[in-house]
Amino acid sequence: MSDCLGEIHVLQEQWEIEEGKFLTEVEKLLFIVRGKGEEKKKLIDDHVDNLVQELQSVKLNYLKEVTSNKDKLQTTAVAIQSYINYANVVRQKGKPEDLTHAADELCTRAIALLQTDILFKRVKAPDIVFVPTTAEGNVNLVGIWMHKNSSGTSVLQR
Repeated sequence: MSDCLGEIHVLQEQWEIEEGKFLTEVEKLLFIVRGKGEEKKKLIDDHVDNLVQELQSVKLNYLKEVTSNKDKLQTTAVAIQSYINYANVVRQKGKPEDLTHAADELCTRAIALLQTDILFKRVKAPDIVFVPTTAEGNVNLVGIWMHKNSSGTSVLQR
């Protein structure tokens, strides 16, 4: 019976040793898993930051284009209004010979104003689509931007 008690004591010690090894291994693995998780989170966070920066860049470029086009339209509107005012003054106050003399100039100016490129520019915002990543094992864990700029060119952002 005392042999049996000795054996129980040895088995208890073995269990405690194994428990210690196991708990040490679990702690090591938890550290590794958390580290890998943090690496993946950082990769995802970095990719999200890049996607946000790319979208902000598309936004800023479009807003610059909008501002430029609106400025050109305003300038064109002012030029056309000036033309209309001048034509009205010549028509109302001018003598027939003034009208004849101004006709060529008015015609040339009218044609130039009506051919201003901003009047033919397409009014369209870029089409923007977010394409999430679906493939497992892909380095890109989040997705990509696809958009067509105002000239219709398809642009792929990574």
